[in-house]
Amino acid sequence: MENLIDEYLQEAGIPASKQYDEDGDVLYFTEFELESGTFRLTIIISSEYQNVTLLLNAPIKVPPPKRGEIAEYIARANFHCYEGNIMLDFSDGTLAYKSSLRYDPAEDNSHIRYQLNVSLGMAFDEMETHFPGILSVIYNDELPDYAHGNAVLGTRPELN
Repeated sequence: MENLIDEYLQEAGIPASKQYDEDGDVLYFTEFELESGTFRLTIIISSEYQNVTLLLNAPIKVPPPKRGEIAEYIARANFHCYEGNIMLDFSDGTLAYKSSLRYDPAEDNSHIRYQLNVSLGMAFDEMETHFPGILSVIYNDELPDYAHGNAVLGTRPELN
């Protein structure tokens, strides 16, 4: 799987640093500039669990007083997600989009490239859609349902 991910990143022109954790799992780190800021991407290959995880981390941490409202916003945002989800770590306010891909090392895994591409695109799309709404809850004191509606339907939903 490591070779496949190496090739995917190289072919896609995505520069990433690679490290190994204490369990020997491979970790890739890179950054992407989206409309709302610089998001850090971590790709983790867990050979023990035969899993590839993508984490697209937001450039902010949610302040403690806003974590409950952001959790409500995230519940609304994740309602229609089927490939991944937005997550909030209540202990430190970390906000990320996560998706996971399972693989069988004994099988042909060439499809993982396609799945990585789709998962990465969905991560970008979900964060581009919802991060401005999350920011409006944190900094403009908008209600989660109102901010989510604006993020998904725009300010004039009757036109959608």
